[in-house]
Amino acid sequence: MINKKYVLMLRTSTVEMKSWDELYSYDKEKILPLIELTRGSFKRGAKNRLGEKYLDIDYRIEQENIFEIDKNIEYLQNIVSKQKSFVDITKNKTLQAFEINNIFVQNNEFEKWIDFLKKLGNDNNIIPVLQGGYLNFNEDNSKSHEYVGNYRKQFEFLSKKYTSLAYRFYIRNSSMIENYLIELSIIIKNIKDYLEKSDNQFYLIVDYGDIKLDIDYSFELLKKINIVEDFINNISNKIKIIILSNSYVKNDVEGPSKILEIELFKKIIQLYKNYDDLFIYGDYGSISKFRNDDIIMARGWIPKVEFAFDKSIYTIKQKRGDNDYETAYKIIGDRLKIEYLQEFNKIVDSWGKCILDELKQGKVIQKNPGFYISVRNNIFVTYIISILNDIYKL
Repeated sequence: MINKKYVLMLRTSTVEMKSWDELYSYDKEKILPLIELTRGSFKRGAKNRLGEKYLDIDYRIEQENIFEIDKNIEYLQNIVSKQKSFVDITKNKTLQAFEINNIFVQNNEFEKWIDFLKKLGNDNNIIPVLQGGYLNFNEDNSKSHEYVGNYRKQFEFLSKKYTSLAYRFYIRNSSMIENYLIELSIIIKNIKDYLEKSDNQFYLIVDYGDIKLDIDYSFELLKKINIVEDFINNISNKIKIIILSNSYVKNDVEGPSKILEIELFKKIIQLYKNYDDLFIYGDYGSISKFRNDDIIMARGWIPKVEFAFDKSIYTIKQKRGDNDYETAYKIIGDRLKIEYLQEFNKIVDSWGKCILDELKQGKVIQKNPGFYISVRNNIFVTYIISILNDIYKL
């Protein structure tokens, strides 16, 4: 049985994979990654072929050979070859591609998803996330019946092959709540035999998505839907409930921004304090759901660095004006040394801190803004690991 206290949402982007690769091995051992297969960058010439439609998300995900995919699958395979991980497919349209959506086909027992998992190998390290949630049960009763049958068969096959399974519940997606509850009822009815085997375990991933502006509403949602009670009453001894959320937004101003993921988790384990050992903290690693290649900046990106400490993320920005990127980052390095030295000294030891230390000394290793997203993510994840004991305190 797995006993880890931190679930990290990890998309297969170059930025997040760089941060993961640079995490110290002893920190990786404390993490249970939730790896979400997402598209890569546009292939060479793809934007020219699409013309202005390259920003039309609905159009481009119907076109083959637009995005890099193979490298992203290799990222995924590399991680699951080394440690236990959840494996999922993105449901975020901006991160989808034709080839990824082709894996997610709901007929024939979800066979393409199952085939994809088989090809990954490393069965002992894979925790599949059950796929579903995309049929309107009110539209066509015959399709609903077929869907329920396919979903049940998906569960039956995966439960024979894998010792751990997961279900991801997008709690803020109000239009799909009925679908999720139907799928969860199928799981609850069929899971008891699976959990009777001593090594088997089930994870309910309660995914809040972005919680920046309405944490109180997010907290009330869980009480309103009662899914936790359903699982506790039916199969409490062999489940874990992951509270996954993200409060990072692209800051337009400098200074600290509170890490609300911690606050939400603490509120929830206080609510269910008699079952607090069932809950696992999770976050998105301070990564925005938006990709830079979907955004057009007339004068380029504003250089910035960000780092986590004291349950906040600090942002330092520097408008370029007539300067190039290298000069702007050198100015940020000077500001780290003068204005933010006290905060810098409190950053937890990490690869990301080493990069900022180089910057503080006037050495600009990279001028690409994406590189500093990796730095932020690396520092954030290492910081969360350093305060896990505090996060779990009632």
